Amino acid sequence: MSSTPSLREQQHPLIRQLADCIEAVWHKHLDLSPYHLPAELGYVEGKLEGEKLIIENRCYQSPQFRKIHLAALHIQ
Repeated sequence: MSSTPSLREQQHPLIRQLADCIEAVWHKHLDLSPYHLPAELGYVEGKLEGEKLIIENRCYQSPQFRKIHLAALHIQ
């Protein structure tokens, strides 16, 4: 992932807590290792219906899953 600050820090506390909980469960129950995405896919900025859109992808792999990811989306 790039040096861009985590989008999660900008989200509503309940959304941030949910994302943290999902990742904690994954780490507890799965043997995760990083799944390397091309740099341009880890953090994406664009426009959706005229509004700024930011997507942050966190990707992992495990023996149980080829790829598992959590995408955070923020519309400004």
